[in-house]
Amino acid sequence: MDRRDVPDLSVLVVNWRGGEVFRRCVAAIRESCRGVDHEIVVVDNASPAGELDEIERVPGLRLIRNRRNLGFARATNLSVAAARGRWLLLLNNDVILAPDCVERLLEAGSGTDVAVPRLVLTDGRTQRSVTGLPRPADVLYACFGFDRLSRRFDGWMLRRFDYASRQRVVAQPAFSAVLIRREVWESVGALDEEFPLLWNDTDWFHRFHEGGWRCEYVPDAVAVHFHGMSVNRRRFRKILESSRGMLRYFRKHRPEQRWGARLAVMLSFVLRILREAALVAGGR
Repeated sequence: MDRRDVPDLSVLVVNWRGGEVFRRCVAAIRESCRGVDHEIVVVDNASPAGELDEIERVPGLRLIRNRRNLGFARATNLSVAAARGRWLLLLNNDVILAPDCVERLLEAGSGTDVAVPRLVLTDGRTQRSVTGLPRPADVLYACFGFDRLSRRFDGWMLRRFDYASRQRVVAQPAFSAVLIRREVWESVGALDEEFPLLWNDTDWFHRFHEGGWRCEYVPDAVAVHFHGMSVNRRRFRKILESSRGMLRYFRKHRPEQRWGARLAVMLSFVLRILREAALVAGGR
């Protein structure tokens, strides 16, 4: 490829039934990328006919339509394969970038390998979007609430993480909005498609840190997140897929702790199902 054809940034979005929020997402990308040499690549996982008519008319946007829902991991890998940029901004279809978000991420990215913004929920609260890489013991601590009692047990959920204070190195941010240097992606490798929906990001960051790369959280870069817009339509399935992903992650990266992993995943699954059932029964 001629280097003159390589944009500085590729913004990559996987869509499934994003509707009006997705259209706002694309409009915000264009606003936040003003002054940046960029391209937008959208991979659509078989949304209903007509939903993408307006998106197809966006100047400079490339749309890849899948005939069926291939899942997040496969669709993301397709978007990266189609991208040409030196930087890759992986963005959920329910994230609305602030006008200066891309500029601030690129500034931070010049000194690191991955940069992620502060995610703000639609009610104005900062989303808890940064965690550690879990061990089976961390899941058990969370199940029994030990991580809420002491920092000693808070190695995964990071409930005391200060999201407002300063830019800092983090282990695993949410994959909702992630700026990645292309050579880093190529070194770490694509998302593992055996994690079709959830935990593919945890697996990716596990491999990322094994390679000695650096990820920084940038609180001055802000994006609004309509959290879980797609997966929360099927909340019980989300719990099932999350549990399957967690078990696969531990089998892959903690095989010596397989019995502890099975216990942790089973207990987490049961508690989450009971909690969700109580919410449904309460009309929430």
